[in-house]
Amino acid sequence: MKKTRILCVFILLNTFFLSFIAAQNPNAPRMCGTLYSEEDVTEIRRSFDYQYSENRDMLINAQHIKIPVKFHIIRNERGEGGISLSTINTQLENLNEIYKDADISFYQYDKPNYIDDSYFTDFSRNKEASLLSKNDVPKVMNVFCFPDMSQYYGYYNKASDNIYMSKDGMTNGSTFSHEVGHFFGLFHTHGKTDGGSTDELVARNIDKNGNRKRDCEETGDDCCDTPADPNLYIHKKLYTQNCSPSHHHEVKDPEGNTYRPLVDNLMSYNQHKYCRRNFTKDQIDRIRMYALKKRAKMQVPKEQLTNNRKQISGEIEFHLDNGTPMPVSRNIKIHQFEKTYYTGDEFSFSAKNTSRNPLYLYIINEGPTGDLIQVYPYYDYEQPLLKSGERYELGGSIELDNKKGKEIACFLFSRKKIDFDKLLNDLEREEGNLTIRLQKIFGKKLLPLDYVQYEEGDNIRFSGYFAEHQILPIIIEMNHQ
Repeated sequence: MKKTRILCVFILLNTFFLSFIAAQNPNAPRMCGTLYSEEDVTEIRRSFDYQYSENRDMLINAQHIKIPVKFHIIRNERGEGGISLSTINTQLENLNEIYKDADISFYQYDKPNYIDDSYFTDFSRNKEASLLSKNDVPKVMNVFCFPDMSQYYGYYNKASDNIYMSKDGMTNGSTFSHEVGHFFGLFHTHGKTDGGSTDELVARNIDKNGNRKRDCEETGDDCCDTPADPNLYIHKKLYTQNCSPSHHHEVKDPEGNTYRPLVDNLMSYNQHKYCRRNFTKDQIDRIRMYALKKRAKMQVPKEQLTNNRKQISGEIEFHLDNGTPMPVSRNIKIHQFEKTYYTGDEFSFSAKNTSRNPLYLYIINEGPTGDLIQVYPYYDYEQPLLKSGERYELGGSIELDNKKGKEIACFLFSRKKIDFDKLLNDLEREEGNLTIRLQKIFGKKLLPLDYVQYEEGDNIRFSGYFAEHQILPIIIEMNHQ
């Protein structure tokens, strides 16, 4: 036990000392080389369209996401100079700890790919194309690790969607976690550049351009709970080596207000790498939403998909009474009708089990006022079990009444019978929209996103792998006017 304590203290002091030396060395590599074009910023912002909508809580409360990480270790021709497997394991543990509040975990996808080529050992951006031509793996988080990199400890390239790390960047305590933050759509706390000062003012509740958005939502890092940051790389006197703000130096914004940046934020440019260890709530929410929208379809190993699971598939189809299809599209975790429907419109639907295994089907509707309607099974004689190839069709049609707003239809598929009466009672007791209530009741029993594939159009077709205890909810939202 005494040896362990001594070793931990030594590692901490050594990291502290090396970071101090690097902070004093003007020739030391820059923290991060991540760059954004105007198009990149626009596309990333579009990913957060739901942040201030009624679906925000649903997105934040969606299920756990697992990210496969493919490490590429670059060495010289003799197989020397690459990072160690123990470093990889340590960094994965670190990522899992840092990102647990976003309900995201990371695992190593297959064995590391060793690239023994001295041309890449001192890496720069102009070598990316030749490196990726043979080594880019689709649908994973690719991390290329080099013995050395010109100028930077690491960077994320949005165009290739890959992370590039130097050995020093992988071992300095926070640069890797910082670059993964970019992978999930986060900007630097000082803004969208790798250098220069911020365009964000200190005041939180101002709207200078009159577009009904606070300036802090569209300047700096677009997160209002990260205070304006003038760039800690430039203003090193704003913080101490003890990871606390300095009380002996001030920098003011153009309005004359004093900057009070977060000196421990992972997306800051605090040159003491050991200080950067936290995200704010807005940042966590953004990571979560970006992961759901952009990262939920990453690879899952075949053996993980099929272990103790059965493949299932089915389809759901809606049509107006005149036979016109009601097309749908998918937005993150829910489906939405592409058109608006109006009071008096009449429609019907059907659901079919296209797999070789029997499936149970339960259907619930939530009206604009939050009232729940039991759709199927409704009568005691109705059996919710659909055999292979069997289709359930609604007898008659549904007419939209004069209660306007969001209508939600929920189709629950499962391999085991659900106590439907108990479920309805539990749903009535919970708060929030239907999706949130289902999450609270079923939790991890809900099938993860990466176990299901969807096709949309005139109908919804799905296929995936079910464990016996799991439930697949298909949520369809209608705009009723």
